[in-house]
Amino acid sequence: MGNSQNTSKSIGAKASIGILITAAALMLLISGIQQYSARKQIRSDLERNAEMELVVKSIGVKHSLEDVELALRNRRWEFEQALPYPDSLFAVTRRVVEQNPNFDGCCIAMVPDYYPEKGRLFEPYTLRRGDVINTYQLGSDAHDYSKNKYFINSVENDTSFWSEPYPDEDNPNVTLITYTFPVYDASGCVAGIVGVDLESEWLGKMLNARHMFPSSYHILISGEGKLICGPKEKGNSHQLAEETLNMINDSSLHREPSSSGYAMLLSFTDNEDNSEGNVFYSSPENIKPWRIAVVNYDDEVFEPLIRMRWRNLLLTLTGLLILAFIIHRSAKSISNLQRANMEKEHIESELNIARKIQMDMLPKPESETKSDDVDICGSLVPAKMVGGDLYDYFIRDEKLYFCIGDVSGKGVPAALVMGVVHTLFRSVSAHESRPDRIMGTLNENVSQGNESNMFITFLKAPKPMATRSF
Repeated sequence: MGNSQNTSKSIGAKASIGILITAAALMLLISGIQQYSARKQIRSDLERNAEMELVVKSIGVKHSLEDVELALRNRRWEFEQALPYPDSLFAVTRRVVEQNPNFDGCCIAMVPDYYPEKGRLFEPYTLRRGDVINTYQLGSDAHDYSKNKYFINSVENDTSFWSEPYPDEDNPNVTLITYTFPVYDASGCVAGIVGVDLESEWLGKMLNARHMFPSSYHILISGEGKLICGPKEKGNSHQLAEETLNMINDSSLHREPSSSGYAMLLSFTDNEDNSEGNVFYSSPENIKPWRIAVVNYDDEVFEPLIRMRWRNLLLTLTGLLILAFIIHRSAKSISNLQRANMEKEHIESELNIARKIQMDMLPKPESETKSDDVDICGSLVPAKMVGGDLYDYFIRDEKLYFCIGDVSGKGVPAALVMGVVHTLFRSVSAHESRPDRIMGTLNENVSQGNESNMFITFLKAPKPMATRSF
């Protein structure tokens, strides 16, 4: 029985471990599928949001540029009216700077020899430095603007345009961009090129006024792939912007179009802190040839997914612990039930043996007592496996000795008393013929040590063979 129980426990333990492993595997599989689906959905949402962000930012850049262009074009008539009076051009450039706080400088570069009395090169220029505004004549052999490609292009093509970014001569850490357009004299010929200088930082502030994520930032790239502006408010803003610009300009890096095809996607890994991220960039029609890019970092993009992963892991562990507890209690209950069933089977087996022993004590139906005077047979069917009912009979000295009895109660206690009474009946009746003496002896012997106060309803009598009864 002990080996059976140990085997049962071993099988139960293995089954429990198997269930736990299966449940854990299923939970991990479900969690993995959920994580994959959620990551894919977040990536898709990121693309849509990044594309929308690029569209919105490009519109903002366009409006900012248009404001500058409009403010300067509204002054075209002032420049053209002042052309016959060269010294009045200084006042016009000064008013442009004074009335536009974002302008760092304004100039009008006249075509060479337009004013012979002023020399070959004449360029009135107004410069803002903090709260101080000064006016200069920049044209000279040391500053020959007539060789500048922007001047040449504007004069020859009679067009306005934005320049590539360039460092300020007085402060190399400041990046400038210039918007230029031609002005015409009374004959309709190009008399000069008006230009206004702006720090690119004002565009950077507009671009990075709002971000998709705390560490996200935007950069603006010129048609020649130069950095116009980036995130000024961040610690290593210039370095971040330059690194992003280098990645975009590096044709060897893998990139792929976004789902809509509006933007290009470039993934990267920062070697310093091993952080991963992505760059979305596009060339919107409204600001071509400039490009605009937005940078995001995966630890922020997938932060909700990471939180969900830890929450799911905690829930999974909790579920497994609860399942393990349930399995343990179930296995314990099953083990107790199996042990109880085994004990019951053992008791039933012993009761069957006791029943057989008890029934063997009684006369067998097949060994019926027969004589010329009497025929006897009997049968006993206990209410339970064993019981306190009894009968017996035999013939001695031409007399029939028989008894019928019922011990109080049922089950094993009654069966034990029944066995004692049956044995005493045979023993006493073997040498005693008088019923009263037989009963007295039986009563005396059965009463001894009967602390449970069990009693017997008993009928006993020897009968002469001449009398037919029973």
